[in-house]
Amino acid sequence: MPAAPLATRTAGVRRVGRAGGYFAFGPLAPGSFEIQIAVAGQTAARLRPVVLGEGRAEIVRVPVRLDRGAGLDVRVSPPTTSAGGPWKLRLLFVDAAQELVEEVGVWELRGELRISGLVAGEYRVALFDERGDRFDDRTITLTDGIEPLVFELATGVAISGRVRLGDEPLAETALHFRREGKEVRLRTDGAGLFSGAVPEAGAWRVKIRSRSPNVDRTLEVKIDAPPGETAELDLLLPDRSISGRVVGVDGRPARSGVYYYLEGAAGGEIGAAAANTQGEFEHRGLDEGRYVVWAETGEQEASDQVTVDLSGATSHREIELRLKSKRKLEGQVVAGGGSIAGARLELVSLAAPFHSEVHSAISGPDGRFEVSVAAGQFPLVVVAEAGGWPLAVARAESAEGELTVVIPGEAGELVARDLVPVLPKTAGEPYSGLLLLHNGLPIALWQHAALGALRLAATTEGALEGRLRLAPGPVVVCGGTVPELSAALAGADSTARCTQGTVPAFGRLVLEIR
Repeated sequence: MPAAPLATRTAGVRRVGRAGGYFAFGPLAPGSFEIQIAVAGQTAARLRPVVLGEGRAEIVRVPVRLDRGAGLDVRVSPPTTSAGGPWKLRLLFVDAAQELVEEVGVWELRGELRISGLVAGEYRVALFDERGDRFDDRTITLTDGIEPLVFELATGVAISGRVRLGDEPLAETALHFRREGKEVRLRTDGAGLFSGAVPEAGAWRVKIRSRSPNVDRTLEVKIDAPPGETAELDLLLPDRSISGRVVGVDGRPARSGVYYYLEGAAGGEIGAAAANTQGEFEHRGLDEGRYVVWAETGEQEASDQVTVDLSGATSHREIELRLKSKRKLEGQVVAGGGSIAGARLELVSLAAPFHSEVHSAISGPDGRFEVSVAAGQFPLVVVAEAGGWPLAVARAESAEGELTVVIPGEAGELVARDLVPVLPKTAGEPYSGLLLLHNGLPIALWQHAALGALRLAATTEGALEGRLRLAPGPVVVCGGTVPELSAALAGADSTARCTQGTVPAFGRLVLEIR
């Protein structure tokens, strides 16, 4: 059974008698609780949130039903890997918000496998070979009597090629190929050459990572070859670069524990790495464009964000990043006058390029949270999600005083359709999705806290819709990539698909993403 979420308390255990099947806990301090009920040989049940106020009892009036465990049959064709070894199947239990919370186990199989005694619910299933390359990855809903899970694997494609940085071969470099849940890892030799195989032909994303020189890039490649032949790849990176040094408040080089971060000016992380002992850094293999760079030393210090332009004939820029002390933002998540424990919070800077800086926190047993933020990153949009509650949104102007994030009591429901073209296709494509402007505050719905509150469901017409409970007010919903969403947020020309309306109190607003 999945582990209890962080920042929760075990209030106590009471055995249920055979007569009546009633249960009780107490005495308990006021707060928000989750009740988990488990019986050997049966699936576990959860009730949340159960809110307990000061000086009163809470009666759970909904009967709790426990069911017997389910089984899963798995079939793989071909029955063994290309090396003749067994396949490996990894099973992860997924909570209602689509976050992985527990690894159930890893099994070896040759053709067929039966797994018994599983809890009914959502699972993520991944298929690997003996090298650890992932050949399939899918999410299933496990119920009693589910059809067998069948993996029909296509014939693999042999690949070989070279990686170059400008005119130089990129030696001893890690290559990570990804496509629709499939993964293959290779490495170049001393001459920048590589060879191997991928599970199938088609469009693949390959992440190229090298420590010396420092390169961290992702390219789109198309792999195809006639049966029995090898697909040849020439991976060429432009030799554009950004270098510089990080200094402390005294102007001296920051010598330890310094990390710099590099993102596209329109969003999307390019790379992150540690500066050397002299505070120096260099990032190579960059495309033409504008970039945002900043540095941090954990929770204590951070620099302002610097925008660097590598357009036109400019192939190299050198900058200096000066560290400043971070400020500690403290606050509390509340609802109906009581504190909310275990709420997930994300704080996004409005001063930086959209969504280039995200902080996260989880409220404690008393609903309180704290996070360290650089002074130059204020103001912030704060989003809080607690299972079963409406999404809470607040704005923090500074670290002065305490921020109270109020989960709305008069909530309405926003229904957005059709989401299939705009949601991320895989975990390797995080920078596409939905942007929601709620009462003028931007919320990125592909981030965990907001996406956890977005309940996805298929419509009768086969489309995909998302349902989100939030406070009444005007909303704008846009779908597209981060550059498109950033342009829409700035009021510039954009190909993002946007629609708008007003969420009514205790009502529903339906918007079509066209």
